[in-house]
Amino acid sequence: MANNIKRYIITGAPGTGKSSVLNELMKKGYACFSEVSREIIKKQQELGGDLLPWRNLKDFAEECYNKMLTDCENAQKGINFFDRGIPDIIAYLKRRNLEISTFYFKKLDCYEVHVFFCPVWSEIFVNDPQRAESFNEALILEKHLLETYQSLGFKIYKMPFVNVNQRIIKIENIIKNEKI
Repeated sequence: MANNIKRYIITGAPGTGKSSVLNELMKKGYACFSEVSREIIKKQQELGGDLLPWRNLKDFAEECYNKMLTDCENAQKGINFFDRGIPDIIAYLKRRNLEISTFYFKKLDCYEVHVFFCPVWSEIFVNDPQRAESFNEALILEKHLLETYQSLGFKIYKMPFVNVNQRIIKIENIIKNEKI
């Protein structure tokens, strides 16, 4: 990875404010990559396809992986933020007790080891057509995400239960103060 390209993951269970943070970071001029899984789900729903996590998680995960690798390759010079990362795929597969192919572990170094984690927050949690998980399922997924990122050696910075702008200030301060 080139030294002048930094790739940070913003992750967490569904409905935790990741996309809102990413949208604000984009407004501030950062290179941001939207959630691949949401894009795939939306397209499959429009097409009436079955490449959906609740129908075909194995193939859905592989499609997410391929698109995430493309996003990593398309990172720009400077700081880049990603709404979810490859470790999210591993966590979702673990959650469903599915086999995890070794290729999922081969490109994890495309990201920085610092991850910004948005915890489940009942006050902002909502469902939508692409986010079908219940609040309780979100809590279970959060546990798997945390365990996965920790086991893979990522340093997790949990975002506080504050508004989007305050979360962005925290992210920028961490990046600046950690000199990462």
